[in-house]
Amino acid sequence: MTRPWFAPEVFASHAWRFADASRILSDGGSPPKGECTAYVSGLVLARNVTVQRRTVGGTPPDGSFGFVPVQTNSAAEMMTAPLSARVTDAPVSGVVPVPAIRRSVEVREGPPIIWKPGPQPVPNPPVVTTTDPGDVFVLAFQCRTLPKAPDPTPAIAQQAPVARVYKVVSGDSLGKIAARFYGNAGLWRKLYAANKPVIGKDPNKLKVGQKLTIP
Repeated sequence: MTRPWFAPEVFASHAWRFADASRILSDGGSPPKGECTAYVSGLVLARNVTVQRRTVGGTPPDGSFGFVPVQTNSAAEMMTAPLSARVTDAPVSGVVPVPAIRRSVEVREGPPIIWKPGPQPVPNPPVVTTTDPGDVFVLAFQCRTLPKAPDPTPAIAQQAPVARVYKVVSGDSLGKIAARFYGNAGLWRKLYAANKPVIGKDPNKLKVGQKLTIP
């Protein structure tokens, strides 16, 4: 997948860096971390897609998992649970015996519990849907991971950024200037903090001709 404006080799170049040295597209790790760790290099397309859906009809029978009980015993016929107490053996090494309570359970024989499979649901005919022959669908993206980017040479990495200066024109606001330079009007506070001595106490009152530093 190619785009005339896109040159992926720029990511591997050692001749650039962001003005903000803390910004990083990819750290080159595994898995990579950063603002943009991969880019799309190809697509997986499909057309004339046939989808087959199978539904199950019918009403499930009463009982658990399609089984119906035929005959069961009542709780009174099944068991009794009297309580009895006994005392432990004689004390050993000065240990005082403690009465222990146990529950004895008597189970009486009765008619067996018989289970048999209940009626099973009958599946409906499958529903088949085919897409229009002219429709093309994107099934997946093929992506390539970025190397460490930016990864400038030491001389560029240590070079101090050049301060930019902007001259205020009619209709300007800190939000408009931030959107122009940072792509985000919400960063106007960054501009104000850097130019408060020039702007004054009110960030909304810019004067035409003021020279603002763009950090």
